[in-house]
Amino acid sequence: MHSGPIVILRLWLRHAPPWQQLLIGVASIAAGVSLIAVVGQLAGLPLVAFGALSAAPVLRELRGGARARRSDSAAGRVAAMQRDDRSVDSAAGGDAGPMRIDRWLWTARLFKTRALAAGAVRGGRVHVNGVAAKPSREVATGDELQITLGPVRRTVIVRGAAERRVSAAQAAGLYDETAESVAERERQAQLRRLAGPVDVGGRPTKRDRRRYDARRG
Repeated sequence: MHSGPIVILRLWLRHAPPWQQLLIGVASIAAGVSLIAVVGQLAGLPLVAFGALSAAPVLRELRGGARARRSDSAAGRVAAMQRDDRSVDSAAGGDAGPMRIDRWLWTARLFKTRALAAGAVRGGRVHVNGVAAKPSREVATGDELQITLGPVRRTVIVRGAAERRVSAAQAAGLYDETAESVAERERQAQLRRLAGPVDVGGRPTKRDRRRYDARRG
């Protein structure tokens, strides 16, 4: 059986925030240490042993609170992972409802930001089923998109949509790139490798600038 103060302390520690639990633990230990010398002498117990007995209930409560917080944190991480799995499953599988094209391009990781995706659409670099699109244009499963990214023009077929931006591996399930588009991208990459890096030289010196100015007259 626990005494009245210990029972009250246990109930309070169960519902107190962590900083209050730490504060009451330190205060209890400090108060117990201040009385150890007198009570230890009266009881005939060694100083260290009596101190351990006095602080044991408080330390047990603190350890129990720490274990409970770790358990809650682990449960929260598991719930978040389950929500992510449900989001990915709903994004990658089945037909997708209509979604703005600039948002779809961003969630499918074809552009780094939604602003860049909207700018490409406004600039005429994105076509839907052969027609230039506006940022407010909605796309759905089965639509064919032609996207110009620098010297490369990609053609993809929409297969799904995600409510938020997903990882690269998950985004690959949101569309299928046509064989012609893949071949063209590989050809462009091969041309860039054959061209090699362009050597523009180092930074011009003052003497180089004077010669350049002299030639300009």
